[in-house]
Amino acid sequence: YKLAREGREVERASREITIYSIDLLQLEGRDLQIDVHCSKGTYIRTLADDLGNLLGCGAHVKTLRRTQAGVFGESDSVTLEQLEEIRQTSEHDDYSGIDRYLVPMDKAVDNLPEVSLPDVTAGWIKQGQPVLVRHLPADGLVRLYQGEQFIGIGSILDDGRVAPRRMITDQ
Repeated sequence: YKLAREGREVERASREITIYSIDLLQLEGRDLQIDVHCSKGTYIRTLADDLGNLLGCGAHVKTLRRTQAGVFGESDSVTLEQLEEIRQTSEHDDYSGIDRYLVPMDKAVDNLPEVSLPDVTAGWIKQGQPVLVRHLPADGLVRLYQGEQFIGIGSILDDGRVAPRRMITDQ
């Protein structure tokens, strides 16, 4: 980012992305406003450059606004002004007013299948051991729970076991 801001050409490693949709929202003269639904890792500025080259006219981004990240949309966001208002109106600097904006950690991975582990099995996976669990998806990532407690994300191995990928510890 620093080099690009200095006006230097930066080669980006090519990666596979998915553009689910591009919708034209507004066309005014030579300016257009689009809405892009894309996979993670998509460089929108590069997409604009590629579209401009494809059309033979060049293109660049004037304004970029993220309206969704994973399961979180604009309606889930909080402005700095709202946070400042909470700070100013909180008694004894306890910031309890912010609680209504907090969400459980596992909401960010709500799209992953849920796997509930018995205490013994959860203990093994917390120590880094892959474990055998019944009724797992064939592959991919899963949300791991010990009882009602979210403990992390696991990855399904080729042999059908689930291995810890990112774990949350209370220590």
